[in-house]
Amino acid sequence: FASTIATIASHKKIKIDKLEITAESSFDLSKVLGLSKSPIVKEIVFLVHIKSKNNKKKVEGVIKEAEERCPAMACLKMPVKPKIKIC
Repeated sequence: FASTIATIASHKKIKIDKLEITAESSFDLSKVLGLSKSPIVKEIVFLVHIKSKNNKKKVEGVIKEAEERCPAMACLKMPVKPKIKIC
């Protein structure tokens, strides 16, 4: 997500002085332990700490566009069925 933000900002000539992203999640391990069929991950929150001398609306626009274009975000938003190959 950070690299997508940086790439879009660069293309739009928006200088970012500092970018740090922290992810927080809420999860339930009862399924892992075989105790329930509840979803394991309940929520993921991305805390985007960004410093830029540019207009706040421009920076927010970059983040919104990155959310739409980021491959990692796409995997989180739409289920992608993984294929597992044992080698």
